[in-house]
Amino acid sequence: MTFSGRFLLNLIQFAAMQGAPLKELVALSGYSENDLHDENMRVAAQAYNTVIETAVSLTKDDFFGLHAGEFLNLSAAGLIGQITQTSATVKQALDYCCEFANLGCRALSLELEETAAHFKLGLNPDPLWLQQSPLSVKHTIDGYITFTLREFHTLTLRKNHPIKIYFNIKPPKNIREYERVFNCPVHFSKKET
Repeated sequence: MTFSGRFLLNLIQFAAMQGAPLKELVALSGYSENDLHDENMRVAAQAYNTVIETAVSLTKDDFFGLHAGEFLNLSAAGLIGQITQTSATVKQALDYCCEFANLGCRALSLELEETAAHFKLGLNPDPLWLQQSPLSVKHTIDGYITFTLREFHTLTLRKNHPIKIYFNIKPPKNIREYERVFNCPVHFSKKET
């Protein structure tokens, strides 16, 4: 299980903007900032999890993933963003997104289901990753969904919002931040995300 070094660096930079020490978080990755910037750099799950868990702790942001997803520059999508922007249809863009999602995070697979009325995008974390760091998985999924919604808005040039979002985690004490970010009903303790 590995993660894009560039993706991790973007999360580190966001944490630093919230007051966490950039150099400390970079050091926890086991690589230099230049190494992480390399588009081909892959970071092992243990290092990724340690950085994310530490970033959440140091920023004291219970919604770190949501806020990071709002912050990240759309260029952070890299190749996936370029591919989706050249798609002829939203369906094609979603298909490409699912097909190439493992370029950024091999531990989080995406599945697209189309019905007559809507698309359903399912996120499935690797069970081993979920066992290693539920906190890292939670914040990565939160950020992924938020970022994907922003990418969708850019792709369609419209502010369409999801019909609803399900999470397979327990609800936080305050779900208002989820509702603000997603602008739709958000349901927790479901069997899937």
